[in-house]
Amino acid sequence: MMIHGIFLAFQNSYLLAEEGTIDVELRDGLTGVVLGIKDTPGMRRYWRQRRSYLHSAFASYVDQLLEQETNPSMDIYRTLEVESEHE
Repeated sequence: MMIHGIFLAFQNSYLLAEEGTIDVELRDGLTGVVLGIKDTPGMRRYWRQRRSYLHSAFASYVDQLLEQETNPSMDIYRTLEVESEHE
């Protein structure tokens, strides 16, 4: 249920960005979290069970995120840490 609550918040940011109420960068930052957890068994199970409960446009957006090639979930944080050290 906690994951679903989080996804409802992600969905709100997606829909508000689509209508131009909030900046797209805010949406991308929030939903970018999906990229960090997308390959975990819990995420895949949640998505199979709850996808149909969400707005169809948002569900399609998340489907696209799930198909993206990314770093393994924990390595994404190491990559960000290394990049910030070089700035």
